[in-house]
Amino acid sequence: MHVVDSLNQGVIRIVRPFQCGVGCCRCAECNEWNAWTISVESPPGNVIGQVQVQCSKWKAHYDILDASSHPVLKVRGPY
Repeated sequence: MHVVDSLNQGVIRIVRPFQCGVGCCRCAECNEWNAWTISVESPPGNVIGQVQVQCSKWKAHYDILDASSHPVLKVRGPY
């Protein structure tokens, strides 16, 4: 996804590479191979952080990482 300003200049780019079989079925076995990693770039080409969507059968689990892949925040959803 690309976010642009009023001059059509890139401001933020969000990249999620395709991973076959990841996240498409909640009944799949949960392990580190089932996690999505989404890169956030600003300006485009400069990675400022990542969001790791952890596998969970019941609740949304997100780990927010900085540019050095160090955990900054954990988000746990109710569903």
